[in-house]
Amino acid sequence: MDQDVLERRRRVLGEDHPDTLMSAGNLAGSLVGLGKYEQAREMEQDVLERCRLVLGEDHPDTMRAVSSLAGVLFHLGEYGQAREMEQDVLERRRRVLGENHPDTLAAASSLGVTLLRLGNRQRAREIQQDVLEWRRRVLGEDHPDTLTAVNNLAGALFHLGEYEQARQMQQDVLEWRRRMLGEDHPDTWYAQGSLAVTLDQFGQYEQARRMEEDVLERRRRVLGEDHPDTLTAVYNLASTHYRLGNLVQARSLEEDVLERRRRVLGEDHPDTLSSVSSLAATLYELEEYEQARRMQEDVLERRRRMLGEDHLDTMVAVSSLATTLDRSGECEQARRMQEDVLVRLRQALGENHPDTLTAVSNLATTLYHLGRHEQARRMEEDVLKKRRRLLGEAHPETLVTAVNLAMSLAALNQKIPARQAAEYGFRGLRDVMGSEHHLTKWARMEVSKIAASMGGKAPRRSGRRN
Repeated sequence: MDQDVLERRRRVLGEDHPDTLMSAGNLAGSLVGLGKYEQAREMEQDVLERCRLVLGEDHPDTMRAVSSLAGVLFHLGEYGQAREMEQDVLERRRRVLGENHPDTLAAASSLGVTLLRLGNRQRAREIQQDVLEWRRRVLGEDHPDTLTAVNNLAGALFHLGEYEQARQMQQDVLEWRRRMLGEDHPDTWYAQGSLAVTLDQFGQYEQARRMEEDVLERRRRVLGEDHPDTLTAVYNLASTHYRLGNLVQARSLEEDVLERRRRVLGEDHPDTLSSVSSLAATLYELEEYEQARRMQEDVLERRRRMLGEDHLDTMVAVSSLATTLDRSGECEQARRMQEDVLVRLRQALGENHPDTLTAVSNLATTLYHLGRHEQARRMEEDVLKKRRRLLGEAHPETLVTAVNLAMSLAALNQKIPARQAAEYGFRGLRDVMGSEHHLTKWARMEVSKIAASMGGKAPRRSGRRN
């Protein structure tokens, strides 16, 4: 339809007529919806050049063309260039249209989403909060653009570790979209997928899995196997299977999505690198350490080159590689890397962010392996206290921390509190994850080892979990 209209307008009105340019932009938008980002980029670049030539920089259609091209660049993972263009559009719209014009708010919202991908989480939150307030005032609570603003703010809160507030907002958006748009609308799938990822962070893995399987089935049916949104659904489902301990199934899904993302998006796309990183984590749990290490080194090199040393995704890559080095016996190198990451994360996210706590836990594990049991104990007690407060007593990460703390206590000959902590972790993991989950089996083994060590022998160092 869009292609036919464009050809007719080119023939009747000419290449540079505003209506022709509008049709070209519409076709490019359709290509984005189909996941054909490179084709869309070529069209958007051509439209933008013609709009600038015919209409001028400050014409609304030119600004719309800049915004559309920035959106394509975002999908292609070229976040830095997208940000520059979005900032330019936002400044021009503020000057020409005013702060509260819907197009100005749309530009601010797009910039906030891109800043979140670039790791500027706090600034993204501020922008999305401002957009939401204006849209509520101008458009009302139930306007679709207001709900998009709620969802975008929830995304920023999620990345800032404020999971409970994010969940409440995502549940509200999903309920409204189901009621107003129906189950099969793409915006409803997006809201359901976002909520499922948040539930996964809460340790509600089975509920997340069911929701993700539903989203994946709908996207496969409507969008096809290779659409980027379908691949995101596969990726999210694989992550949940990983947390459920279904490692073989997770590996199969991750290998499939990685192959498809390499083909559809390219080797260096951020989503492709996320797939490499996730597959490496699964291989680590399957004790294929050498392959995991090679993949993690590749991800780290690419993220350093593309994002810089201080980007949060780069820090995560350093931390993941350090964990594998620690498991491979290169504990000193792992310690240096983890200490550096921890300093950076504390500066970027604060002491209590879940990612910071994971970094503390990883460093404590390495210190334990280096025989620095007292230092490991202090760090684990702090992590356990904070995870209990932030995630709850029954969250798997809280329970794993309790077992790790038990091992440090046992190594310090504090056998009674060690056994109590280990049994607390084991019982919780058994109740939450089931008796056959690999974390439950690990915790059961540590309880047995600590009980056996009551005569004075410390537990072996190889059993800890990050």
